[in-house]
Amino acid sequence: MHKFIIGLMFLGLASCSTKNSVSRQKESNYFKYFHEGVRFQLTGDYQKAIEAFEKSLKEEPNDDAAAYGIALSLEKQNQAGAAIEYMQRACNADPKNSYYKFHLAKLYQTTGDFQKAAQLQESLIAFFPGNEQLYFDAAMNYASAKNAKKALKILNTLGGKYGNSPDLVLYQYNILLKVDPNSAKGIELLEKASREFPNDPGILSYLIDHYMARGNYTKGTELLEKLVLADPSNALANLLLGDLSLDAGKKERAFSYYKQAIKGEGLSAKTITETFIKMKETWLTDKEIGTLMANCEVDFPKDPLIYSLLGDFHYAKKDIATTINYYKKAVELNPDLNAIWNELLLLEFETEDWESLKNDARKVIELYPLSPIGFYMAGTALNRSGEFTFAKSTLEEGLFLIVNDDQLKGEFKAQLAEAAFGTLDSKTGMNLFEEALKLAPNNNYILNRYFTSALFKLKDLKKARELHETIIKSETNENRKKFRLAQISFIEKKYQEALTLAQSIDMSSSNYRDVLELQGDLFFFLNKKEEAVKQWKQAKSNGKKSIILDQKITTGNYHEPL
Repeated sequence: MHKFIIGLMFLGLASCSTKNSVSRQKESNYFKYFHEGVRFQLTGDYQKAIEAFEKSLKEEPNDDAAAYGIALSLEKQNQAGAAIEYMQRACNADPKNSYYKFHLAKLYQTTGDFQKAAQLQESLIAFFPGNEQLYFDAAMNYASAKNAKKALKILNTLGGKYGNSPDLVLYQYNILLKVDPNSAKGIELLEKASREFPNDPGILSYLIDHYMARGNYTKGTELLEKLVLADPSNALANLLLGDLSLDAGKKERAFSYYKQAIKGEGLSAKTITETFIKMKETWLTDKEIGTLMANCEVDFPKDPLIYSLLGDFHYAKKDIATTINYYKKAVELNPDLNAIWNELLLLEFETEDWESLKNDARKVIELYPLSPIGFYMAGTALNRSGEFTFAKSTLEEGLFLIVNDDQLKGEFKAQLAEAAFGTLDSKTGMNLFEEALKLAPNNNYILNRYFTSALFKLKDLKKARELHETIIKSETNENRKKFRLAQISFIEKKYQEALTLAQSIDMSSSNYRDVLELQGDLFFFLNKKEEAVKQWKQAKSNGKKSIILDQKITTGNYHEPL
């Protein structure tokens, strides 16, 4: 075969030798079919490559290159058994071609004919005595063929030529293990090797597995500690030591090992996430935790578990905006994270980000059309945005899905009541709030929403006071109590009294942004408009989000709530 053909066959066909018997004319059928086969092989059309090479073989039955081309194409189609026949033909056609023999041994191994694979590899050792991998491969194939004696003999030959080594010991151990999983000779071999190679990670790892599997945790732990000294970046060893230390009640030591494990390589995102959760109590005190988590974001840029973890971490730090950002990334990567969706919707609800809540709740409805939570959150956001008609239809659809949950039904009814008030249907609104309280009589969220509607929509001071008295029976929060009383005084036009109450509310109160807005309203009616706008702006900067607040700031005037 011409040598320029050899250059075309870089998928293994480079090993072909020249054949003087083949016509050197480019127009010959042999060249035509052979070139076709090479071209089809390069483009991955292996069946057509086989057909072309077969035509080439008809022109020259003893051609090794065409036979090899067929074998390679069959192998690419996971037909190793069929490939053997053609690889053998290639070997017979060119007995000196060692590459063919290497490949034939690989095919025998793939099909489970370990004895033939080993014999072929052993025969190659004579030609490549410096190829240590050949010894190892031949030995393991003999072992797989249950010929341990022959396998060990080959490894002993290797050891005699080049001396003992950790790799050689481990191959010998694995062969002994194939013969007898409880081989005493195997553990003796490892123990002896550990004295010769005291810091070899491979030998230490095998010894650790041996002792741990047999319940000798004292010896196993001792060797683990030795292993992490020899190989500090061994993530699994550090992780196991961390678990053992945690089980022993040595938290500080455990967390040190866990951090070292996370710095290592090879741990999955799931394992890393679980490891960080084990250290959750240190999230706010250990400055290194934040850095390690940030590194995980770099190492796993497309893993939703890592983004969920980062969201949890920033939530613990009370950085809600960053928490929301990470949760959003998590569900973008894997929309089927129901728990994260629920957390995300709740945070958007708590931060009054109604636009984001509307959009994300709709996504949840699409993903989980039989779950009421998406409908509830979407309906609530639509109410807060003044889209009362859409809120009503969304909430009614979600209400239909609720089974055996009166508390949730009550909250749906309360939102439907707000939608009714928004469309100026006060009678329906009142009736729906009453229905909500029958379903969930002690639900303070419903009571507070009813209180707000009674006070600001109906201006019904009697009903508002009645609801306030009901709420304080179970609520111990003095700040919220003062806030409701300030709202009542506001409706009564007792502006100074209301302002005094509002200003006495602790700034750490969870609803302080609402307090600031109320203070702005009160300053407005006390003819202190500049101070009013200042308070409204402060409410917005504290996270208050509403169309009405924006209108107050823009116009400098008071506007009734939606």
